[in-house]
Amino acid sequence: SSFVVAAAAHAVDAMADICSLATAATLAVKEGRYEEALARLAELLDADPGSALWPCMRARVLLEHDMPDVEGALADADRALRIDAAQPEARVLRARALAARVAQGGGGEKAAAEALA
Repeated sequence: SSFVVAAAAHAVDAMADICSLATAATLAVKEGRYEEALARLAELLDADPGSALWPCMRARVLLEHDMPDVEGALADADRALRIDAAQPEARVLRARALAARVAQGGGGEKAAAEALA
């Protein structure tokens, strides 16, 4: 009985931590503090690795940052799709990352092949 109560309390604390990190990440993005947002998102990925939401959110930040990290965004979109293959936002972010790769001169044929994968 006390084990169940302790486990439940731990789960509530973990969820509160995730909510706090998500709020901090969202606020940092809205305020243009991308490095802080990426740091909070890295913590969220560690705290809640089974959620496709956090890699999608980080991919979006990586693409919209002043200096886009196209390969990082593509890796995060792929991570989200491994977690949830039906995740529509991950598919859109993956396509955006591939298009950005082509725009940066990163091999249109390779990007087209990956888009079909």
